[in-house]
Amino acid sequence: MPLDIEEDTYSLVGEALDQELAHLDRNGWNTLGQIRKSAVIRWSMITSMIREDALETLLGRNLSNVAERISELQAKIDHAWKELPSFLTVPTQDLWLRGRPCHEVDALHQIRLCYLNTTFLIEWAASRHGLNNSGALFVNASELLAWVNEALVRREQLSELGLISLAWRVASCALPAAGAIAWYLLQFKLDPSSRRSSIENLSVLIAHMGVLHDPGDGNYQLFCQAKGALQSAMDTILDPPNTSQPESSLNMLSSAALAPSPDWMLSDYLGLGVDSWIGLPDRGSFMAMDDNMPY
Repeated sequence: MPLDIEEDTYSLVGEALDQELAHLDRNGWNTLGQIRKSAVIRWSMITSMIREDALETLLGRNLSNVAERISELQAKIDHAWKELPSFLTVPTQDLWLRGRPCHEVDALHQIRLCYLNTTFLIEWAASRHGLNNSGALFVNASELLAWVNEALVRREQLSELGLISLAWRVASCALPAAGAIAWYLLQFKLDPSSRRSSIENLSVLIAHMGVLHDPGDGNYQLFCQAKGALQSAMDTILDPPNTSQPESSLNMLSSAALAPSPDWMLSDYLGLGVDSWIGLPDRGSFMAMDDNMPY
């Protein structure tokens, strides 16, 4: 596990090395309050081990003790987050303070992004196995998408490396979260505040996707497909077709099983095939996914 030290510290020996290591706490984080690139690397490794277990639970078949696995994963990421120094978990409004160095903005944004993405995957795994009964996936997806959107709209405060990584942040974090949010909006009648906030976040993402890739880039077509799918979903969300079925309520998430979606929820209507990488389910609910659903 890499320590939260500057790169040149690894070349030190003897007393000079001991002096640098003395500035670390028992968990390996620096006690000087310095926001370093090494903190991102260290935190990425910590969360990657939890994310790997979350993905194994999400994608696995015929797993045993799933509820226990989910509970352990939630406890691990919560414990890891609480053990971070407070200067690495600053509130959102403090992250974007004018005058903060670009490299600090990048580091702090990526640290919280890893945390939010990990919690999202854990809740996704819980929903995949029918253990989510309180809309937690929707809450986590909303937080994750909003956090990526913050970087998109404030990208002038990012470093050059941060700008380059924006497309990765959208592809790996924002799009899966957006898929979950769009699905919830299509399936359930949310309270006005949640619905308005969700539509705003999806709109911000769609509006900024065009700046992430040029036509000659390798992922250009992939982003075009994802943007088209989200736009189709938004069209339906804002102007839903008439249906004889009564609208669902978010409270129905506590039910053990949900009614299947109407025909207009099929993936072809949204421009998504069954092998779509964005992760929107074809039909049914996150609590009743079968093995043919895309992940």
